[in-house]
Amino acid sequence: MEALAELSVSNIDLMKINIEGGELPLIKRIVEENLLVIVDQIQIQFHNFVENASEIREEFLAQVAKTHDPTWCCKFVWENWKRKS
Repeated sequence: MEALAELSVSNIDLMKINIEGGELPLIKRIVEENLLVIVDQIQIQFHNFVENASEIREEFLAQVAKTHDPTWCCKFVWENWKRKS
């Protein structure tokens, strides 16, 4: 998160997340730092081999739906969310 400030990043066109089960902690941190609002599009892959995978995905959906709308979804493959206008 410090790198964004250090580099004066004010907008991210696309954030692609595929970190083998670490998606929710990252999203929680991004939300805590109020950085989700600078991301135009989020592509994320959840992994169904992770314990409580469906619950983790649902928690993500609740967080990201506040600022983004879904554009397409292949559940537990890839999904894309676009920032609300």
